[in-house]
Amino acid sequence: AYTGRPPQPLPPGGGEVALPVGSSVTLTVRGAAGAPGLTAPARVRFRETGPATHSAKFTLSRSGALVVRRGGPLARWRLTAAPDARPTIAFAAPPGRGEHDTLAVAYRTEDDHGVVKARLLLRRGLRSLERPLDVPAASGEPQATTVDLTATPFAGRSVQAVLIAEDAAGQVARSRPLRVQVPERVYTQPAARVLADAAADLRGERRFYALRRRPPPDPRTRAEARLMGTLGPYYALH
Repeated sequence: AYTGRPPQPLPPGGGEVALPVGSSVTLTVRGAAGAPGLTAPARVRFRETGPATHSAKFTLSRSGALVVRRGGPLARWRLTAAPDARPTIAFAAPPGRGEHDTLAVAYRTEDDHGVVKARLLLRRGLRSLERPLDVPAASGEPQATTVDLTATPFAGRSVQAVLIAEDAAGQVARSRPLRVQVPERVYTQPAARVLADAAADLRGERRFYALRRRPPPDPRTRAEARLMGTLGPYYALH
């Protein structure tokens, strides 16, 4: 169904037929008192579905002969299972700074039946980050979008970027990796700049910290303790 193609009738009497892998093939024979014989590229046989009516249905997974027999051959087809090609995805232009300090990404995807998912994978050392991307409306047409990474540890850093696409059959494709400079938010006020630099250092910190337990403050003596008790771990973390 994901191919979007309409039902395709088999040529009467037989012939060569090319179908996508996964197609559902249905055969019906009317007027036969008993079940007709069947040779198919799958383990299937005719079953009675009504008065003098027999049907068979199977999913096409490989090429092969399809022969219906009633005494002699009633029809003979040669089915060719066309494989589902893997999708492709690539950068249409080098990523750069977009509006509001976002990362502008332009890309294109191609697939014989269409891509259903796309995402951006960023790596720096052992860290990785994924962001979903819009699926282009047409295969091969460039798609442009922006990704906000200003609140991530990758802001202002040089990272490796890879595009990932997936089609309806579950096949996954990756683009060639590209080195990208992730934009960071620009602060004009000196105090905001200092805080932003401190936050960037904290996000990029690789050391491990140990928790130091302290006795809970007495809420009767300190107003700050009452506030901490209200906000809980959020206040303690900040």
